[in-house]
Amino acid sequence: NGDCGISGGASIGGSVYGDLTLSGGASISGSINGDATFSGQAAINGSVNGGDVTTDSPLTIGGNVDGDVDCSDLTLGGDINGDVDCRDCHVEGDINGDTDSGSLTVDGDINGDTDCSDCTVGGSVSGDITASGSVQIGGDLEGDIVTAETVLVNGDANGDISAGSVKVLGNAPDCVPDEDDSDTDIAADVDVEVEVDVDIGPAD
Repeated sequence: NGDCGISGGASIGGSVYGDLTLSGGASISGSINGDATFSGQAAINGSVNGGDVTTDSPLTIGGNVDGDVDCSDLTLGGDINGDVDCRDCHVEGDINGDTDSGSLTVDGDINGDTDCSDCTVGGSVSGDITASGSVQIGGDLEGDIVTAETVLVNGDANGDISAGSVKVLGNAPDCVPDEDDSDTDIAADVDVEVEVDVDIGPAD
C-alpha cells in the first residue's frame, strides 16, 4: 500500500492502493486506487478508482475510470466518470462528464457538454456541443449545437442550432422555426435546408 513510482513501463495485473507514476507506458488489467500518470502509450482494461489518469501519449480504455482523463488520443470502449481532455477522441463506451477534444466521434454515450473541432454522433449525447468545425448527428442529441460551420442532422437533434448552415434529413424540431412558436431560436445567418419525402397518390 502507498504511492508507487516505476522507471520505465509496467504491466499491472494486481491492485495498487495509492498513486501510480510510470516513466513509460502501461498495461493495466488490475486496479489502481489513486492517480495514474504515464509517459507512454497506455491501455487500461482494469479500473482506476477515485483518481485521475494522465499521459502525453495515446490511451485505450476498455475498463472503468472513476476520475478525469487527460491524454493525447483516446479510444474508449469502457466507462469514464469524469471529464476528458484529449486531442482526438473515439467513444464506443460511456462518458459521464464534459469532453474537450479535437476530432470527436461518438458511437457510445456522452452525458455532458462537449467542446471540439469536428464532431460525429452515431450514438447519443446528452449535453451541448460547441465545435469549431462541422457537426454530424446520425444518432441522438439532447442539447444545443453551436458552430460557425455546417450541421447535418440525419438522426434526432432536440435543441437549438446556431451554425453557418444546417441541413436536416432527420428530426430537429427546434431547428426549423414555426410561425406560431416564438421560442424557436435560430441565428439570423443560419441557412436551413429541410428535405421531406412526399408520396402523392393519383387524384380522385
